Amino acid sequence: MTEAKWRLLYLDAVDPFEMSSYEEVFSKARSLNLIPNSLIALRVSKPTAAVGQSASIKYWVNQKFCEENDVTIIRGFRQPAGISNYFGSENLLCWLVRDRLGSVDKWSISRFKKCVVHTLQILGLESTAKGTRNDVQVGGKKVSSIGIFSNSKRDIWIYTLDLFLGFNFEIAEQATVSKHKEPMHEKISTIQVEAGRNISFEELIDALKEAFKEEFNVEFDISYELSDAENEIVDSLREKYTSKSWIELGKWSQIKEYWRH
Repeated sequence: MTEAKWRLLYLDAVDPFEMSSYEEVFSKARSLNLIPNSLIALRVSKPTAAVGQSASIKYWVNQKFCEENDVTIIRGFRQPAGISNYFGSENLLCWLVRDRLGSVDKWSISRFKKCVVHTLQILGLESTAKGTRNDVQVGGKKVSSIGIFSNSKRDIWIYTLDLFLGFNFEIAEQATVSKHKEPMHEKISTIQVEAGRNISFEELIDALKEAFKEEFNVEFDISYELSDAENEIVDSLREKYTSKSWIELGKWSQIKEYWRH
């Protein structure tokens, strides 16, 4: 017997500033029961360097390079301080947003990692997700990264997933600052390189959907646009995520108090 249907939402060519608000948008919408449990997959419209709400942009992002090469700098809702990420149109970014009811074991991050491994297996790749590391690797190189957090009310789980279908190493290495000395290409690979063939985003999403369906016994209704409720939250947060104060200073910016959540 399957659970109630979930939503699979696929968004293409998303504006980076709008994307930076999505973790907050989806957690609010699900907490208020405005949307069902959802698996969201998207591609950002242009090269983007991202930092978390408490990270130093000067430390983690090459601002001069980004400005000269049309790389958008965004500050996300929750990402940790000691990290910067590069996102391009060749990445598939995903969120799993669900309520916290039910077995903790059933919805642990190990189950989520298992689902990612299953996705890659459907595509013909053998991968590993060892120990406490949240990276999934093929041939010893990372092809995806995973995160998990709960909203402030602690009633919603949000799992994050970055799948490297492709990866622009040249831009990523110059736009973001790594705490590791080795070049990115020595520790990161892409799904297409490891598979030795072209894989479309549609094929990747179909594999992801099949893996979740089998692993968690769910069915999906497919959608290609945000709900009216989500769009209202996006509109209410647009000023926050596009403001110079938020992007430069994050949670320390002198802005409306609700921005500090």
